[in-house]
Amino acid sequence: STKKTELNKDFYHNLQNRTNANNFNVGNKIFEIVDNTVNGESFSTKDLLGKYYIIDFWGFWCVPCMNGMPKLKELKDKYPDKLEIVGINQGDKESQWKMLLESDKVMTWIHIKNGINEKN
Repeated sequence: STKKTELNKDFYHNLQNRTNANNFNVGNKIFEIVDNTVNGESFSTKDLLGKYYIIDFWGFWCVPCMNGMPKLKELKDKYPDKLEIVGINQGDKESQWKMLLESDKVMTWIHIKNGINEKN
């Protein structure tokens, strides 16, 4: 039981460290994202200066990701002049990603693709 308590303590310390590492204050700079959008246009998070933005990592294969899309759309529609969403797709083939986004009526925000996936 002492060993179990120590394991729980380690778990919570690791969780606290990971949570603290993700604390960003409004107005502080974070990493810059530069890539091409699904339409082939160049994109940089510098283009979003002065706005709040959500970076959403997602894939069509991810059920929780897809279930959250209507809520993201609701937020985007509620704050159209203040909020942008940057969707970063991972795990889908580029051709599938483009085809599905072209037909989608919910995810109407900026989309880029993580470059480590297949290009087909």
